[in-house]
Amino acid sequence: MNKRILAGICLVVMLITAFSQVQGQFTKKTIAILPFATNGIDEITAQTAAALLRLETTKLTVLEILPEKRTLEITGGNSCFELSCALECAAQAPADLVIMVRLDALGEKVIVTYQLVDVNAQQSIFMDKTTSASIEDLETVMQRVAASIVNREPIEKGAKIGVVMQSESKDLYHRGSNKFGGFAFGYLYPQNGYDEVENAFTMEFRTGSEMPTYNMGMLLAFRKGFAMNIYSNFLFSKKDICPYLGGAFGFHWVSHNNHIYYDSYGYEHEKEQKGDGFELTINSGLILLRTYDVQVLLNLAFTHTFNDYNDQGVVFTLGLLK
Repeated sequence: MNKRILAGICLVVMLITAFSQVQGQFTKKTIAILPFATNGIDEITAQTAAALLRLETTKLTVLEILPEKRTLEITGGNSCFELSCALECAAQAPADLVIMVRLDALGEKVIVTYQLVDVNAQQSIFMDKTTSASIEDLETVMQRVAASIVNREPIEKGAKIGVVMQSESKDLYHRGSNKFGGFAFGYLYPQNGYDEVENAFTMEFRTGSEMPTYNMGMLLAFRKGFAMNIYSNFLFSKKDICPYLGGAFGFHWVSHNNHIYYDSYGYEHEKEQKGDGFELTINSGLILLRTYDVQVLLNLAFTHTFNDYNDQGVVFTLGLLK
């Protein structure tokens, strides 16, 4: 009987220990965002920037964010940008991770330096900096800083349409432009018609406007004649590598050779067939460097011209848009 009781107690202890370990593994970690350290930045701006960072970080992570009220109680509202200070605040919170940010005014610019501290490791595990071109740009900058910290990647990798900082938009290759135009070159590979040629050189000119999730515009092309289309594409990404899928509709004046045939009496005649007609296109491809002003376009399309020759072909082009 005593052995059974002892075995039962041991089993209960083992189950409690195992449950505690599992529960510990699934305990949600807490992040503390400390008051920003500043130099030449007014208090209201610093508090607003901190609130924006808190909001954006909450959107991007499932970890628990230490309430602002509790953070202010611990720090007394004083700024912190040193490892010893961060560890001391984390011990009182308690918190597993600490985010520290410093804002330094430099003329109209604001230098933003930030780091993520792992309390258990007692060290900074991620650090980066960026430049806000103005006080007003801090809203976008805080979005990018939050993404950089949560993903633990350099801030420049977080550029995407709609979240481009002013400092980036003033680069030589201007990010965020929504109007474009450019040329592309490639080949038409006939699948039917087109006088059964093997391939034909193609040159295209595109112009249009780009929105966050789609673009649209006009296409002028020289491929076995002249084509003019209106197109639209759905854009699957706001980042620099952007797949897309779309289509176009327009008119194609296809250039064909004269077709000669002989009647039953041996007389020569020219066969009259209409080479021009409406054109329908389905296309997909990649836009590279989408957040920059100069973009690289790789386009693959299938075209069908509704004429007497039933011209159909695959078109591959490579081009630059600006």
